[in-house]
Amino acid sequence: MDNKIFDLEGKTYYIEGELKLNKGGSTIRNGNLLFGTGESRIYVFLSDDPKIENIKIENINIDGKSIAQEGIHVAFGKNIIIRDCEICNMVTVDSTGTCGIMVSTCENVTIENCYVHDIKAHYIEGISGTNIA
Repeated sequence: MDNKIFDLEGKTYYIEGELKLNKGGSTIRNGNLLFGTGESRIYVFLSDDPKIENIKIENINIDGKSIAQEGIHVAFGKNIIIRDCEICNMVTVDSTGTCGIMVSTCENVTIENCYVHDIKAHYIEGISGTNIA
């Protein structure tokens, strides 16, 4: 998704694999995502750019359907907003962690009014972060 506003218009989408936001200025909002695999997630990451800037994830409901391990994962970002999201039914069967929202190596991250629930795993975190400035 390149520098776009992706408005789901209140509809439900089935996702198999990762939904990547890999360019600054991208927004995804207003809809429902059903995850179809253990690797399904919204993934904000770009390894060859030091930081992705100005990403918004707003008013999204994510259902892991008891097979996905992560709802939203943001790595190497700057000025990230995650607002008014619900994430549920994430699960893992091994000893790795399961997160509703995972943020790592980022600057200026805002998470507001998010509800993370019904996560089933050995190591559970609703919202997790490392190396945040």
